[in-house]
Amino acid sequence: MNESVEIQARSVAIVTTHTGSEYRLLPLPLKGSSTPRRALLPGRFQILPPPREEELLDGGDMVPVVGDLVAFQPVDELALIQSVLPRRSLLRRKAAGSFDSQGLAANVDLVLIVNSMDRPLSEGGLLRYLAICGEVAAHIVFTGADLIEKGSLTKEGRSDGRDSPDNSDSISDSIENILNRARALVGAEKTHLISSITGQGVDGIASALRALAVDIARTGRQDREHSGSDKDAAEGHEHSGKERRGPDIALCCLLGPSGAGKSTLINALMAGLGSGHSSADSDSKIMQQTGAISEATGKGKHTTVRREWIYHPDGYAIIDSPGLREVGLDHFDDSAGPFAAIKILAENCAFRDCSHGTEPGCAVRAAVEAGEIAESLLQQYRTLSEEAAVVQNFRRKRKKEGGDDAKLALRKKKDDWIKQIHSDYKKRPNKRDV
Repeated sequence: MNESVEIQARSVAIVTTHTGSEYRLLPLPLKGSSTPRRALLPGRFQILPPPREEELLDGGDMVPVVGDLVAFQPVDELALIQSVLPRRSLLRRKAAGSFDSQGLAANVDLVLIVNSMDRPLSEGGLLRYLAICGEVAAHIVFTGADLIEKGSLTKEGRSDGRDSPDNSDSISDSIENILNRARALVGAEKTHLISSITGQGVDGIASALRALAVDIARTGRQDREHSGSDKDAAEGHEHSGKERRGPDIALCCLLGPSGAGKSTLINALMAGLGSGHSSADSDSKIMQQTGAISEATGKGKHTTVRREWIYHPDGYAIIDSPGLREVGLDHFDDSAGPFAAIKILAENCAFRDCSHGTEPGCAVRAAVEAGEIAESLLQQYRTLSEEAAVVQNFRRKRKKEGGDDAKLALRKKKDDWIKQIHSDYKKRPNKRDV
């Protein structure tokens, strides 16, 4: 049996959670009674069909992450993951405390970068999250609109539980400034101020997700018509030569610091706020655990401990994820997002390896001096690109050293083999003595 036939004979599923060495898989196609099943990796497994080199994790072997479409083999109540099918996107970062890559989520179509209005805005942090997103569309969401209405925010954007009527104009200016800074990075239509408690602004996010679900489903139908097989298309297989990537389900991933309100936003979407549904519309809804606002700090508490793929009855899925304590970059893609303008300008620099510092003829510096590019954006561009370069250089060096060690080991094995042949030859019986 050839490889393509073997893959088609397997079952396929979506990775919904990953905890330690265990995975949870949701078999496709989805049904009303579908329940995740426990799965394990059978040691080193084969990646079929083989992905391109740039799709592999640079830090080591590719392993399944939440959102992946995988082929598995049922074994009693368990499932053995046998291969990771091609991805349409992969969110990854530099693993904390090492130079390896850590996959965060696969097959993501939209990222919601969630921040809370009860804490100061870190523009550098936003740019790091946007850099992780790469070419995946990203929106910036600010939670806590209800705190603004209650007047419980200070000018610095912190919640202290006290009303400040005399400072309301100043607070409004500060909030508008925060929103404008985010709009400058992703655009006004991708910047949201919401309240997951009252539902304010949630309808805009829900509408964007429903539109995304329709688009992904329509693309999947077109691929199935092209392949001539609904079953194979639903399972991620393609016979027409056109490579399918990921499941036909739109996927939104929430990223942001701990306590920013990611799980609360998911609960608002699942409860139907802004979509015209009620929480009783579907039995498949999974409500995320949330923590009450801390009385000591006035901030949300960290409650999510693992990434989880959740299906919404409107036809899309959401990944809730823990807050990232370290947003390190393992690669830097400046072809999309706010850094794309710098990459375009850099093509007109006098030197191809221009660092956009003090070099003469730098088109990027000229744009900064003309007010076309913010100085802070250029500084972050240089910082993040240099950080990613350090990681890449370390990996190249480690790969070369590993390759050299392998060559030395192979040469030593060959030399030992030749020495053994000579030794055996010298020990052979003398024909004259026989």
